[in-house]
Amino acid sequence: MFAVLRVAPDGERRVLCLHNVSDQTRHVAVAVTDLGAMSDPWLDLLTGEACGLDGDVLPIDLPPYAVRWLKLG
Repeated sequence: MFAVLRVAPDGERRVLCLHNVSDQTRHVAVAVTDLGAMSDPWLDLLTGEACGLDGDVLPIDLPPYAVRWLKLG
């Protein structure tokens, strides 16, 4: 499992890229306060699915070899 946070040069836009490189489902709990976003929704750029927060945590389950690219708001 690895993650990359891409930030636009102006610092206004962010994409969180999550990659599960294993053959097991992985659970990830991202503290959104560390990303500078508390209540804004996250949108999967590949599927169009909105990702809900659980408090200040973004919970994600990634199936084997799955990729999620999440855009803030």
